[in-house]
Amino acid sequence: MSDFTSASQSVSLTTSYGNDNCTTANIDVDEYLTTYLGRRHRSTLEAVSLSVVYCLVLMTGVVGNVTTCIVIARNSYMHTATNYYLFSLAISDTLSLVLGKSSYNTPYAVGTTVLLRLL
Repeated sequence: MSDFTSASQSVSLTTSYGNDNCTTANIDVDEYLTTYLGRRHRSTLEAVSLSVVYCLVLMTGVVGNVTTCIVIARNSYMHTATNYYLFSLAISDTLSLVLGKSSYNTPYAVGTTVLLRLL
């Protein structure tokens, strides 16, 4: 099994556009991963900023959804089909917020190249 963390290894990258144009380039693995996946580590400022934003989104979402559930459950005049649907959406949204895996835990920063290819 090969170790792809070594900079001495190289990757042969072949690109073709149509039938005529074909180019081959030898680049090392670190350069390839940085080009197509982005930086491997975030700066301290970026990590702290993302952590603060994720905490704010988590706290706001959980408080808002729990409040919605409490209001619907306590008021009998709100026991309608529409509000039951909103109740279930609030529960599922809370579970998604609490249990969902964020992209913050991925080893590579998501660059514009990856996002454009997904779209």
